[in-house]
Amino acid sequence: QSISATSPMLGMWSVWLALFLTLVTLRRWIVISHVTTAGKLVFYALVRSQGLLTGRSEGDSYAQAETIIKIHPKNVFEYNKVCGFSADYTGLPACYLELFTIKPMMEIVTSHHFGLSPLGLIHLRQTINIRQPLTLAAMTAEDSSITVKTKVTEYRTTHRGVEADISSVVTKDESVMWEGVTTLLSRNKAIRGKDHSKGRTH
Repeated sequence: QSISATSPMLGMWSVWLALFLTLVTLRRWIVISHVTTAGKLVFYALVRSQGLLTGRSEGDSYAQAETIIKIHPKNVFEYNKVCGFSADYTGLPACYLELFTIKPMMEIVTSHHFGLSPLGLIHLRQTINIRQPLTLAAMTAEDSSITVKTKVTEYRTTHRGVEADISSVVTKDESVMWEGVTTLLSRNKAIRGKDHSKGRTH
C-alpha cells in the first residue's frame, strides 16, 4: 500500500502559480478593443494599488484618446435651461464642452497606459481656457469638424499620493477653440487610513 502526501507549501505555490497565470491571461484579454469599459475598470482596480504610480518606465507613452463630436442646438438649449442661462443667450457655455471629455477620460483611466488605479480617484480641480469665441451658430454648423483630444500630461507624487493632469483640447476645423485640464488624485495608504479613522468621506 502506497501513501502519497502533498506538502502544504507546494499546494500554496500551486495556488499562486494558477492565480498568476490567470492574471496574465486576463491582462492579454483585457486589452482587446471589444472588452467593455466596466470590465477594464474592474481589472485595473484589482491589479493596481491606490496612491502608487505603477506600470510605467522611461520612454512609455502617456495615455490618450481622441473622438469626433457633433453639437446639437436642441441639447445646448436644454443644457442652458437647466443651468439658468437666458433664453436669448447665443453663446456656447464654456462648461458644456467639458461634457464631451468624460467619455475619453474614462477610456484613459481604464487604459493599460494609465499609471494609476482607477479605483478611488478624486477630482481635485478643473481649469478651462477659451481660445476663441464659442458661438452656437459656428459650433453647430453642419460642415463643422469638431474633435476632442484628451491625454495625460503629467504625474506628480505628493504627500497625499499621486496627482495626474489630464488635458483636453477641442478643435474646430483644426483650430483650437477650448482647452481644459482635469487634475485627479490617487490617495496613498497613509492618507486613506487617516481619512477613514476620522470618518471623512469624499
